[in-house]
Amino acid sequence: MRPEGLEPPTPRFEAWCSIQLSYERVRAFYHSPGRCQTAVLGVTWAAGAQSWPWPLPRVRPPFYTLAMAWTRSALLPLAAVVSLSLLGCDASAGLVNENPVQANKPTHTPRPMPKPTHEGISEDGSLLEGYVDRSPSKPEELERWILPFQSRAAIAEMLILAGDDDPVRLRPLMTDNARWGMPDRRQTGAQAIYTDADPLGVEFLTALRSATSRFKKRARFTLEPFPGFEMFAVTGAEPVWAAYTSDDGLDFIGLRLITERGVVKIDYVGFFTTRATGPVHMPDAGDAPPVIPYIKMPVDLSPAI
Repeated sequence: MRPEGLEPPTPRFEAWCSIQLSYERVRAFYHSPGRCQTAVLGVTWAAGAQSWPWPLPRVRPPFYTLAMAWTRSALLPLAAVVSLSLLGCDASAGLVNENPVQANKPTHTPRPMPKPTHEGISEDGSLLEGYVDRSPSKPEELERWILPFQSRAAIAEMLILAGDDDPVRLRPLMTDNARWGMPDRRQTGAQAIYTDADPLGVEFLTALRSATSRFKKRARFTLEPFPGFEMFAVTGAEPVWAAYTSDDGLDFIGLRLITERGVVKIDYVGFFTTRATGPVHMPDAGDAPPVIPYIKMPVDLSPAI
């Protein structure tokens, strides 16, 4: 006879079934002569002279069902009380605002075309006026451009958008850290185009429109690197420099193009905000970066004859 505890006592050792509570994992089924024992879902069954089918159905004692029913009836009111305490009995709690307040995006109203000045006063018009009637490229076309082959196309795109006075569409053409300053490869006086105070870069766009109005429509254009070094620009290892030069050699517009995340972008634009009247010297500015990358060449150490 088993001692009295969690399960009711049995008056005999054989031919009586006893429910034994167990917290062990499910055991494999095994059979011995005269006795069959199986652990199913944490409940152990033992029976004498009987053979139970395997697997046994899930059996729960009556007190388990009563305990689960009591737990559900007690937890539901408790959950309601906790919810009300967290919400503070506020009728408006949990309501979703159907009209959330959105941050105002900066806007810009297109301005009239600036009047041509200096060499821009010609029969053909200024450099900026030469791109007014042209349509911008589609975004998918920009993604297919490769340096240095589409360098001039990227610069033309900038001039088209500058003529349209459209800083919003100009933004994707510039790098994340685009700058503008003096027309020098050392990027003298460089400052960020896009700032918190000027997220659209209107100050830069205004100065660019004024500078491009000083050049004639067919201003002299140069592109670097020189032929034979295109592979450095294609792979993004080296930038591409381009420049517009006035006929008298006193006015310049320099542009630095790079490949950013696989897309051709303009990284730096340099020009004079006011046209120079003579050569401009910038002492102690350091050496300008090379136009052609440094290439290691074999050195002949044999003595000269």
